[in-house]
Amino acid sequence: SSPNFIATQSGTYTVTTTTSNNCISAVSNSITVVVNPLPVATITPGSATTFCADPGAFVTLTAGPSGNIYEWSTSGPALGSPFLASQNITQTGMYSVLVTNPITNCENTASLPVTVNPLPTPSIIASGITTPLCDGQSVVLTADPTGSGLTYLWSPSSFTSIATPPITSSGTYSVKITDVNGCSATSALVPVVFNSNPAAFITPSSLPTLCQGDTITLQSNPMSDNYVWSQQLSTGVNTIIASGIPSIPVWQSGIYTVTNYNPSGCFTTSDPITVTVNPLPTPLITANGAGILGNTEVCQGNSVFLSVSGIGITSYQWRVNGVDIPGANSFSYSATSSGFYSVEVGNNNNCFKISSEVEVTINPNPTA
Repeated sequence: SSPNFIATQSGTYTVTTTTSNNCISAVSNSITVVVNPLPVATITPGSATTFCADPGAFVTLTAGPSGNIYEWSTSGPALGSPFLASQNITQTGMYSVLVTNPITNCENTASLPVTVNPLPTPSIIASGITTPLCDGQSVVLTADPTGSGLTYLWSPSSFTSIATPPITSSGTYSVKITDVNGCSATSALVPVVFNSNPAAFITPSSLPTLCQGDTITLQSNPMSDNYVWSQQLSTGVNTIIASGIPSIPVWQSGIYTVTNYNPSGCFTTSDPITVTVNPLPTPLITANGAGILGNTEVCQGNSVFLSVSGIGITSYQWRVNGVDIPGANSFSYSATSSGFYSVEVGNNNNCFKISSEVEVTINPNPTA
């Protein structure tokens, strides 16, 4: 055996020695050895040790048991007061505490990891915004970042789990993004304004069916800021015929529209209105005096036979010297007195025209 002995347990120790002659010495004086136990070092969290880095979020770590001396250390930034029993932890790291019994000076260590997950940093990317935005248009707001495991909640709309919702109404929009760790944050506000479109209409001054030579006025919404008038040609192509005025005179057949603008720059195009301009009849008077075609001069007692021709004529009113002849409503008239004769004719479209005048001369007979 060895002259040295390592005592690892409490107790009273003595020693005897034996010589080479096997002589045994007397028992030595006794020595009492006390082996103090190590303190039981513990760390007790006050809440979950994995949490989100929300403003003011922390977990309290408390060293134990009580009545000991504590010294904290961490793999992260140094603690401000490392000798306190409790620490409010706000950052990720491995936290350790050295627990010392103040009576025995025995010490032990406990460790506990803390994970603080960062918050997402959401923002909104707006695309399709023009100046101005008008009712009927849409704008796409895109949440950033995007990726798997992320969820989205838009306000004031009720879009959920959509990174790029179509926006069609005015509002101040934000998006709340939640990541796979359950951490969430809300973006800055993005205002979207849709301006109303003006009312667009055309009011004709009369029925839009008229005769050649007549004019109709087309009136639009007088509350508009600007006007662009268009006419659809027979080829189907629209051409601009006027702008900047609320009404236009029209004397040609066509399909007309007006686009009204308001001060916001939004516009509306009216329903089309069709204007029909019907042609006038084309009366032609033929004279026959004394059986001679074209002759308008006869002797008293004879007459000049006047007749009118033309396509689509449905009504007649003969005139002499600009005055209607009562009852003279046939396609022909026998003139028995001198004067300037004409006829006003009408067609199925209620369009009327007065023919050129024909001078009729009735010469008196000589006295015998």
